[in-house]
Amino acid sequence: MEILKTRRDIVPPDRPGVRPGVFLDGHSFRSAVNTRAYVTGLVRLDTPLTPITESSLRLSASNSPVPIYGWLPSGTNGPLYWYCESPRVFLNGDTADMFQSFTALQTLDFTGISWSAGTTGADYMFEMCGNLTTIIAPGGTLTLSSSSGMFSGCSRLVGGAGTAYSSSHTDGTYARIDNPPDSPGYFTRG
Repeated sequence: MEILKTRRDIVPPDRPGVRPGVFLDGHSFRSAVNTRAYVTGLVRLDTPLTPITESSLRLSASNSPVPIYGWLPSGTNGPLYWYCESPRVFLNGDTADMFQSFTALQTLDFTGISWSAGTTGADYMFEMCGNLTTIIAPGGTLTLSSSSGMFSGCSRLVGGAGTAYSSSHTDGTYARIDNPPDSPGYFTRG
């Protein structure tokens, strides 16, 4: 289940001894997480949930120098826990459909995933996530190249300062930290 597309998707370390960063690819992530009806959230771990073995769910390519591992709920609703040794994980340039139809999804915590590495195509990224209420986002700028239907069907979504979902704002216009009245958005600052 490939998260890294090519070797050039690896971000080199800023200083010696720091593990390189990696890109989290939307389509590959969605393919790896085939139990999306059970996933209620996304939570980064400081340490692995269980010992990492050959049978661990690997959310990165087998040749990735910095693997990303995940732990899914088993049979009941729960968060998708993920772990990566590198503190530098970036959202890849294409996150289209990444969480589409994650029907149990309630809260997404993007803490530990940077959006500042490049332009993102986010068409239908959260479409049909009808139970999604909160998206916790890091600081930085999310630059979107396309965002059709990004929030379509997210009727329970509310930004951190109280901006409620509107069916007239389903593209990426509100893909920002909520700061009304000048900059209403659907994100909560992490």
